[in-house]
Amino acid sequence: MKPKIVFAINYFYPDLASTGQLMTELCSELSDDFDMTVIAAHPITLGKGKQVRGQKLVILKA
Repeated sequence: MKPKIVFAINYFYPDLASTGQLMTELCSELSDDFDMTVIAAHPITLGKGKQVRGQKLVILKA
């Protein structure tokens, strides 16, 4: 069983800002060794839970 990590961040996929891309890549790399959950804010896709590049993604209103 993998250890669990929860990231609470403002910028993540599908945000195209450099911070969003960087955090998405970091979480993708860590997902090989950890069970990842990402809690992020993105104004276009509010409240949708889905899998993104191996991480469970929960998007909340900023």
